[in-house]
Amino acid sequence: MAYQTIKVRKLNPVIGAEIFGVDLSRDLGNQQFQEVHDALMENLVIFFRDQTMTVEQHKAFGRRLASYTFIRTRRRSWPAIRKSW
Repeated sequence: MAYQTIKVRKLNPVIGAEIFGVDLSRDLGNQQFQEVHDALMENLVIFFRDQTMTVEQHKAFGRRLASYTFIRTRRRSWPAIRKSW
């Protein structure tokens, strides 16, 4: 697939890719978000290196990808994240 706003490097022919050219601490435009989503659908697992995000930014990005439930736990400083189908 050709991407215009991101760079995708496959990690394996079957599953996984790294995505470059994205700053997840900022709101992504519709085209860039669609390309990230397309890369996720094509590769099933995606990695973003060297991102600095607050918990709220992480949650907002996750909510844009899918519906999630955030659960507080006593063992972690970050809330656990569970996918809601």
